[in-house]
Amino acid sequence: MKQQTPVQKVNLKKIYVLGPTGSGKSTLTKKLSKILKITSYDMDDVRFIKKFTKVRSVVQRKELVNKILKKEKWIIDARGTDWDRPAMLKADLIIWLLTPFYKRVFRVIKRFIQRRNNPAFEEKFIDVFSLIKYTLKFRFGKKATSFKPTKDFLQKNNLKHIIIKTNFQLTSFLKKIKKNKQQTPKQVFKTAV
Repeated sequence: MKQQTPVQKVNLKKIYVLGPTGSGKSTLTKKLSKILKITSYDMDDVRFIKKFTKVRSVVQRKELVNKILKKEKWIIDARGTDWDRPAMLKADLIIWLLTPFYKRVFRVIKRFIQRRNNPAFEEKFIDVFSLIKYTLKFRFGKKATSFKPTKDFLQKNNLKHIIIKTNFQLTSFLKKIKKNKQQTPKQVFKTAV
């Protein structure tokens, strides 16, 4: 991917936070929700009837996503699956978190350890390996949520997005959002993938 062009000023009413498992989507989404006072939606809550166990049908998921999209403001935390991509098309801004692999793996393991005694989550240790396998395949996989198909989708649809790879970029971005509240700064980041 060539160097990104800076994101021009846009309203921040509809934000789509994109990235693979363990990239920091949920954490960023919660921070943005608090700063901008916009309700956030985790697509895991749309996908699962009970977190990480019973899965909704694709039709049910699409219906729930469409309900969210009808709202005036939203922040969505997602991986860019086929059933939640309509939200990408309606977003004022897409934030793509491209966190390094080692950090994603660390976060997946840490999250499992933190949740293991929580009855709301029925994850098994074997599930951690599936998530690590997914995060490993992200860069070179062929799934819609993998790097190249996502990059191609963003380019094909000419979608406004920024890429955040480092904690420094993330911190800088959040400071600018706090300062400007409802609009992105004229220059956000210029990063190469």
